[in-house]
Amino acid sequence: MNQYRNPVQVNVFPYRVNNGQIEFLLMRRLPHGGGFWQGVSGGVLLDEDVTLAAERELKEETGFQTEVQSLDFIYSYPIGEKDKPKYAPEVREVIEHAFVADVSGLGQVTLSREHDAFKWLRFADIDMKDLCWPENQEALKRAWKYIDSL
Repeated sequence: MNQYRNPVQVNVFPYRVNNGQIEFLLMRRLPHGGGFWQGVSGGVLLDEDVTLAAERELKEETGFQTEVQSLDFIYSYPIGEKDKPKYAPEVREVIEHAFVADVSGLGQVTLSREHDAFKWLRFADIDMKDLCWPENQEALKRAWKYIDSL
């Protein structure tokens, strides 16, 4: 069994239609996990399809079970010092695939043990500085453009 984490992740921005308005779900990681706001994010298991991983992470972190749509946005970021032991020594970056998911009418958010708060916000009300990384900001912008094109 491989002791190292697969250097592939998914990032899903769930959204809902509420009173005719599109709202995105942002969740706050626990303080020991960084305390930052994000969509659904998590690792892809070895030999797991990235779309299925995105759907699994969505269910694990929010309780929502639905299909996700790829945003055709793939990016990478360097592995931070504290996370290096999780990956094989030769791995220097993580590749992340961005998705969007319509969770309208699927009930209430059920947070996993990874988050301590959540909020639903219209795109215009999101302070992009709340999303720590420019790639997450770009993924959210692409999610908005994808929804706006429907």
